[in-house]
Amino acid sequence: MRRPGFSPNDAPVSQLRVLLVTETCDPEGRAGFLIGWLQAAALRRRLDVHIVTETANRAPLLRAGLTEGVDFTIVDATAPKRLRDRIRDTIFGRDSERGWSLWQALSLPAVALFEWRVWRRFRRDLRRGRYDVVHRLTPISPDQPSVLATRLPATGVPLVVGPLNGGLPWPAGYDHVRQAEGEWMSYLRGLTRLVPGLSALRANAAALLLGSRAMVPYKGADLVVEAAAALLARGYRNDTEFSIGRHLRDVLSARLMISNDRVAAITGTLLIAQRSDHGGL
Repeated sequence: MRRPGFSPNDAPVSQLRVLLVTETCDPEGRAGFLIGWLQAAALRRRLDVHIVTETANRAPLLRAGLTEGVDFTIVDATAPKRLRDRIRDTIFGRDSERGWSLWQALSLPAVALFEWRVWRRFRRDLRRGRYDVVHRLTPISPDQPSVLATRLPATGVPLVVGPLNGGLPWPAGYDHVRQAEGEWMSYLRGLTRLVPGLSALRANAAALLLGSRAMVPYKGADLVVEAAAALLARGYRNDTEFSIGRHLRDVLSARLMISNDRVAAITGTLLIAQRSDHGGL
């Protein structure tokens, strides 16, 4: 159910009120922490944004000139993160750059607790229409579910997720590198489909922002087919702003390239066999 009398399309973009949920948002950080801040800062220049983030980001945000309670709200969910970091440090050593797949798996309880407390803190505001959109900016991992995705549909407030990135399979022939980097948890990546709430995230999000072409199959070719059915001729043509030809190529490119590689390999093997049968090299 959507809130009666309002759609985000009804208002100028600059007037949209966005609840920006990003547990990692540190102007002085790096990697995901800096991604959260740079994206949030860019959105704040265009939209009415209120940031919701973790306790550790309070001091950097204050030093960046933001005001707590006005520009951002702190939600504390540090306990499971301390346990996560302690486990990873015990296995790989403090400040190690190894074992990121294990780190992501251990982050599941921390992300769930953070979003649950975000929901508890803002549920009344969301039900009363205080915000037009909820944007879950981080985590960027495509394998992290969302408590908000299971709660927001009842409020009518759309959920935007992303950018999502990562989760690429290890290339063949580099198994020794995978083991050296402590990525043994990556062998179990197929089990992520069993993570509670992940299907709700994919099904209930009003929009998924994908950080690379490699992430396009995240929702599969079905989205492109649905778009084609909605756009009709405008989607099939290449000279309109609604063309989906590029999206279709992106969705199918991986499997086409794999098929091409297999055809080339099989053809090469057959040619070698044929030449051997005729006394060739």
